[in-house]
Amino acid sequence: MSKLKSYDKTWDQVTQDDLFDLYIEKDLIKSEIAALFNVSKKQVEYKLKKYGINKQKLQMRKALETTFESYKKETIERVIFGSELINSDLDSDELTFGIVKVIAGEFEGRIGYYDDYCGDYGYVFWGEMVNSLAYCYEIPLKYLSNTVTVYDVVSRANSLSSQLSRYRVNSLMFDVDDAITLYDEYVYTLKILNQIYVDTVFLRGTGMKKVFISHSSIDKQISAYIAMDLERSGYDVWFDMWDIDAGQSIPQSISDGLDNCNALIIILSKSYLESAFCKDEWQGFYMKYRKHNKPIFVVIIDDSEVPSIIASLKYIRFDPLNKEEYDDMIHRLKKGLKKIIK
Repeated sequence: MSKLKSYDKTWDQVTQDDLFDLYIEKDLIKSEIAALFNVSKKQVEYKLKKYGINKQKLQMRKALETTFESYKKETIERVIFGSELINSDLDSDELTFGIVKVIAGEFEGRIGYYDDYCGDYGYVFWGEMVNSLAYCYEIPLKYLSNTVTVYDVVSRANSLSSQLSRYRVNSLMFDVDDAITLYDEYVYTLKILNQIYVDTVFLRGTGMKKVFISHSSIDKQISAYIAMDLERSGYDVWFDMWDIDAGQSIPQSISDGLDNCNALIIILSKSYLESAFCKDEWQGFYMKYRKHNKPIFVVIIDDSEVPSIIASLKYIRFDPLNKEEYDDMIHRLKKGLKKIIK
């Protein structure tokens, strides 16, 4: 006997939500649903399959949600205190084990852990090999690259967050195994970002290659990506976000940073040109160090024109919303710095 005596719809009117409610929420078995609508069990099975509704998936979804919660708690300590080594040689053509991004093929754009290879294929996990809940994938070695910038990781983390949000809203749209690999990769990207933050802000080196990044407050995010990627490559970057502490004089801190740097990088935009503070920075540097041949690098992030006083300098222009253009910009910027700063 069905747990429900009647239902206010006929079988033809039953929607996906109705069937989910009966089969999953009210926990009726197939024969009970068939009796409720006076149809055959095969008709019920057909409609359940058509809508992709089954209790096994529900159980896996609940297990996955439990995994999400427990994994979140464990992740914080792993992220901050993990010993993952992040490749700082962003221009190397030699593929090494560790963090990789996929640059072509079916999985283009994904970030994972490259563990081993066989022939022309590499074994990649969408997450840490030891902690990953997902599977190992074979990907052509020519599709893998260790050149993983901060921009790459942030973009991928944002994309994964969006996909996982859609999964939580409507899990029936996703395969459970796919959702697990997405979450593994999301946790991994967060770990990478946190490790980069710890390395660049708390464990910074004291090398002689000192670079000052001048930017407007509106452009702080893209400027922070550039600062972190240069720090990872061995430059001692002066950046206001981590070089001006509470209670310090901002003008004095900036003046000291400019005095001690070997090169100035201007993140040029309309907001930069409209800022009197930014104008003082680059003009002060230009007038003070032009006799000593201290280089100025101009990175333009919109359609602004370079001020005439430094218009003779070769500049780099890129679209901050384009990840590929960002990668090219970082490569060119580091190449220029490497030639000038010893």
